Amino acid sequence: MSETFPSPIPGPDLAALRREMGVTQLALATRMGVHRITLNGWERAHTVDPLRAARYRRALREIVDEATGATVA
Repeated sequence: MSETFPSPIPGPDLAALRREMGVTQLALATRMGVHRITLNGWERAHTVDPLRAARYRRALREIVDEATGATVA
């Protein structure tokens, strides 16, 4: 049986998503419990591993949902 794993995501794609959603690096880093410099490194990286990218997107979604009053699913 062959297993497939998610592909790494380009860091600049994550940064573009964050900017599009109007969230600062500091706000996202604080939500994730990492230093802003760490987050900046991920966003500048050629690729970000899928687990880290999923954590990044989840925190980003939580911030946006809170700001808009939406419920986090």
